[in-house]
Order: sequence, then C-alpha cells, then structure tokens
Amino acid sequence: MVVFAHRGASGEAPENTLAAMKKAMEAGVKAVEFDVQLSRDNKLVVIHDYRVDRTTDGKGYVMRKTLEELRQLDAGSWFGEEYAGERIPTLEEVVELLPEGTLLNIEIKSFMLDKRDIAGMVVETVERYGIVERVIISSFDHKLLKGIRKRSRDMKIGLLFYGKLLGIDEYRGFKELDPWSIHPSQDYLDEDYLKHLKGTGCRIYSYTVNSRERFEELKNLGLDGIFSDYPEIGER
Repeated sequence: MVVFAHRGASGEAPENTLAAMKKAMEAGVKAVEFDVQLSRDNKLVVIHDYRVDRTTDGKGYVMRKTLEELRQLDAGSWFGEEYAGERIPTLEEVVELLPEGTLLNIEIKSFMLDKRDIAGMVVETVERYGIVERVIISSFDHKLLKGIRKRSRDMKIGLLFYGKLLGIDEYRGFKELDPWSIHPSQDYLDEDYLKHLKGTGCRIYSYTVNSRERFEELKNLGLDGIFSDYPEIGER
C-alpha cells in the first residue's frame, strides 16, 4: 500500500515546509502530498490554508500577499522552536528538493473569488520540469480538474471528495475527467464503498489516516494507498 506523506511528514515537522519534505525523505517515503495556491504576484506557493494565520506568524489571505511578503513570514515556530525561520516554499523549490522517482500529489487549493488560471500554471510547471509521469494533480474543485483534463490527456488527475457520491461512475463528468485515482475521506470508507470505488478501475487513495489500527484495517480491505501525517505509520 502506498503511503503519501501528507503535507510532507506534517506530524513531525511544520506542514508544507521544506523541513517536512526532508523529514519525509528521511523516512524513505516514495510518495508526497502537498498543497499549492497563488500569491498576489502569481507565484505558486506551497501552503494549505487560504489565510496564513494558522501556520505562520502573519495574518491575512495568501492571495493578497506577494511572494516577497510571504517569504518574510515564519512558517515553523508554531510547530516548534527548532523550526523557527522556516519559510513558505514555492512549488519549484519542493519539486527540486524531492528526489527523482518520488510520486508527487499536488493538491490545488482554488479560492472561488480568485479567477486566475492556477491550473494552467501548475500544468505548465509540471511539464517544464518533465515530471508529468510522476505527478498527480488533485482538487476538491472538479471544474478546475476538468480544465486540466482539457489541457492534457496525459496528466494524472486525482478526484478529491468528502462524503459519499451516489454512484461514482454515474457522477456527471466522471468519464470526461477520466481520473487516474480517487481520493475519498477515510471517515466514510468501508468495505462495500471501497469495492464500489474500485469498480471504476481507478486507484483509491484515502485521507487522512493517522491511526495504526485504521491503517491495518484499510490495508486488509485492499486499499491502494493512504495519506498520513506520519509516513512511517506502518512501523508505528
């Protein structure tokens, strides 16, 4: 079963920072998930929340700050003094840090009031680095994913959702999206629903699994992979 380091090894280092990515590499993981959104000056930055308040010493919306302004924020002290001075990284920095062969799940955070083409920028970056074959682009914004599929037939798309859809293969747009993987919440995942999802032929990766007991349960059910804040969960 594939274990994605969720926002890097975010249970052991401040999420979505280079420190968390390095922790994931030290754990020997082969797959990493992280979040991307746009700064005010159209730079792809790696951060989960739309506001910087929770994971930095700043305040305000990511989309209203330039990269230079975001760089001035401390994105590590909230987690521990040893991480003081950690910065919000760019997509390019994370891609360049993670070793060749690592499967990257880039989750695009799309703010509904932001009409910029973040999907196109992410696709352009992935293609420029020549890593299309080892990238999954996921999002809860399925319209955004539709735009990615129109741009590229080769890009791996991860269909993110919470709850249960009534007939995943009957979901309007499912065939058009042609997802490579489906990412359901583990809160709703049981044997019957997993069987239903696997019937689509897609890989099923579930989020966010931090309990060893739940990990073993899902593994025994035949789940393809999980997202975990603790990438060494199988050894805990």
